[in-house]
Amino acid sequence: MSKTPRTEPKRSEHDSYSSPLTWPLSAIFHTGIIWVLLVALEWSGYLGPTGQHSRSTFIHLIESLESQPGAQQWVFVLFQWILDHARPLVEVSFVNGMSWLQPYWQGVVYVTLSLITRLLLLVMAMPLFMLVVILAFLDGLVVRQRRIAMVGRETETIHYYAKRLMPWAAALTGYLWLLLPGVYAVATQWLILPGVGLFGLMVHQSVASYKKFV
Repeated sequence: MSKTPRTEPKRSEHDSYSSPLTWPLSAIFHTGIIWVLLVALEWSGYLGPTGQHSRSTFIHLIESLESQPGAQQWVFVLFQWILDHARPLVEVSFVNGMSWLQPYWQGVVYVTLSLITRLLLLVMAMPLFMLVVILAFLDGLVVRQRRIAMVGRETETIHYYAKRLMPWAAALTGYLWLLLPGVYAVATQWLILPGVGLFGLMVHQSVASYKKFV
C-alpha cells in the first residue's frame, strides 16, 4: 500500500519576503504619518491658535511627567538635553514679509519636540513591557500545564486570535501614546498601562491555550 506524499503548507508571499527590517521600517513609516497628521492639525487651527497649542501641549507633557514621583531626575536630564539641542530651532524668527510664517514654524518645532519626547519615553517604557510579557508568559505556562494535567479541552481558536492580536495591541498602544497627547492633554498612565495590560493578556492567552502536546 503506497503512502501519499506529505505536502508542506504553502508559505504566503508576506512570510517569504519578511525580513528583520520590516518592523523598524514600519515603525518609522507610521511615526512619520503621525507627525504629518499632528502638523496638519496644528496648522489648521482646529485645536487652537497655530503654534500656541503645540507649545502648551509640550509644556503640559513636561509638567505631567515631572510631577510623577521618582521620575524627576531622569525627566529633567531628558528634557534638558532636548531643549539644549532644540534651542536654535525655537529661537528662529521671521521678519518683514515672512513674519506670517512664524506661528507655522513654531507649530512644526513644538510638534516635533513633543513627538520625539513621547517616542523616547515609549522606548524607556520597554522594560515595563518586557516585565509584563515575562510574567504573562510564565503564568500562561502554569495554566497550560494545569490544563494538560487535568486533561482539559484543547482549542486552537483562542491561541490563533490571541497571537494575531498581539502586534495589533502593541501598535495600538504606540499610536495612542504618540498621537493622542499631541491633540489633547492626557495623563501618560492612562495610555501606557492599559496598553501594557492588553498586550500581557494576549501573551497570556496565547501561551495558556497552546496545544497540549508539541
